[in-house]
Amino acid sequence: MSTDQQALAFNFNTCMTALNLAKVDDKMNRTERTAFSITNYKRRRHNEKLLKLFIFKFDLDLEVEINQNEYLELLNYGTIYA
Repeated sequence: MSTDQQALAFNFNTCMTALNLAKVDDKMNRTERTAFSITNYKRRRHNEKLLKLFIFKFDLDLEVEINQNEYLELLNYGTIYA
């Protein structure tokens, strides 16, 4: 832990910038209007990365229309609904 004011200000500004970028990314990629939650954002990004890995490893075709609903459902798996 630092007590230097410049180091603390830099850390605070970095955290707030990351939060604002996450909010912008979330707003651009979602169609429904819900409250922003950093926990849900992190969960969706984790699910997206994992699903892309599965699609790559199992050579799945995401273009098939029947898979679109399941893909979107799995992206939100584990998120908290208010």
